[in-house]
Amino acid sequence: MVKNLLIAGILLLAAACSPEGNEVMLEVSVQPKWNGQDLTYQNLGLVHPQTGDTFRFDRSDMLLSEISLIKEDGSLLPLVTQDGEPLFAFFTKGKPWTIDAPDNIPKGHYRGISFKVGLDSAINFGDPSVWKVGHPLNPTVNSLHWGWQGGYVFMALEGFYKELGEQKPFLYHIAKLENRMPVVIEGDLHLSGSRKLILNWNADRLFYGAHEIRPEEDGSFSHSTFDGGLANRISQNAGLSFEWVALENKK
Repeated sequence: MVKNLLIAGILLLAAACSPEGNEVMLEVSVQPKWNGQDLTYQNLGLVHPQTGDTFRFDRSDMLLSEISLIKEDGSLLPLVTQDGEPLFAFFTKGKPWTIDAPDNIPKGHYRGISFKVGLDSAINFGDPSVWKVGHPLNPTVNSLHWGWQGGYVFMALEGFYKELGEQKPFLYHIAKLENRMPVVIEGDLHLSGSRKLILNWNADRLFYGAHEIRPEEDGSFSHSTFDGGLANRISQNAGLSFEWVALENKK
């Protein structure tokens, strides 16, 4: 009897110390791509696989919010910090595109992940000075707040395209609530221990998805107003530009 109790105690202690406890850690890594290859910047050699247009990217910044796991019943589990605050993310060139969720996620099976590129009304039009230094929504971190106009740019795309052999600039600043970009990515998300979810962001799909976008025909500039709906069409394409790659053990 004593021996059995001793063995049970050892097993309970091992479970308590094991990373395979009731909660897990998840890192989400997003890889910027162009037609299946790593997205390169300041290189006028990105040929679109559908339209044949040639692009160069200098900027591809974006803000993510409402980051959630999709449960097996289809409901959402919002990812929050250790303090219970919502997670946000800011992606920009030259820095890792990662979301580090705290180790407070219940282990189990999930159907995928969802998030918004953009912010809800309260956050978008709230006081930007409340965000501490280093926070993704701090304007000194993301340079995406419109200042006196109020609100944030949700996605900033800048660079050049080639028209009749001539290099011309494009600038698409996607903002306003109607242009928030919902993203839903389904996959077998079995979480236990420490996991890394790898996603691709396919920049070429910004120009070909729900809508074909050609700068020389549809316009090469938008601040999300008086653009004939161009920003909205790009936002719909952007919502389809992310894809599942793999779920791995985190080393």
